[in-house]
Amino acid sequence: MSARSNAKPDDENLLEELRIQRKLSTYFYALDARDRAALETVFAHDVTVQYHTGTDGQFTQEGAKTIVDYLINNMGNYRCRTHVGANSHVAIDGVKAATTTHAVATLWKGERLVVRGLRYVDEFVRIDGDWRIRTRKHAPLWQFDTQPSEPDIPAPALALAAAQRAGKAG
Repeated sequence: MSARSNAKPDDENLLEELRIQRKLSTYFYALDARDRAALETVFAHDVTVQYHTGTDGQFTQEGAKTIVDYLINNMGNYRCRTHVGANSHVAIDGVKAATTTHAVATLWKGERLVVRGLRYVDEFVRIDGDWRIRTRKHAPLWQFDTQPSEPDIPAPALALAAAQRAGKAG
């Protein structure tokens, strides 16, 4: 008898929620790393995504290849990218799930650092045992811009790095 057969219904639901959460984390990772293969695991083939929902820049794209191509190319516009998922609500109904996820994106483009609060409203479907996004609404909620700067490296780290370089040079 497998451990899975002893699981309670709540445990099964929690396991499915964790699988969906992992898919959301994969999305954020794939954006920042510009990892096409990982991003391709996130979307259903027939996905529809509405970007910048509720703004003058709202537009829609259809099809996983079109969306992955757009995201990979768009993320290339930024010197650095960091997307952090803040919280998600997951409601599973059989082979479908509805999620709302809040996130913060920090994007370095040229002389501009943009920090933006986002909301993703997704419908997931289970395809061959794997959760995939079938529909998404991406909505910017707030934003501020500032000047970017290089990371501030602490003096002890700089001293150690200099000593190591000097040791290798000699």
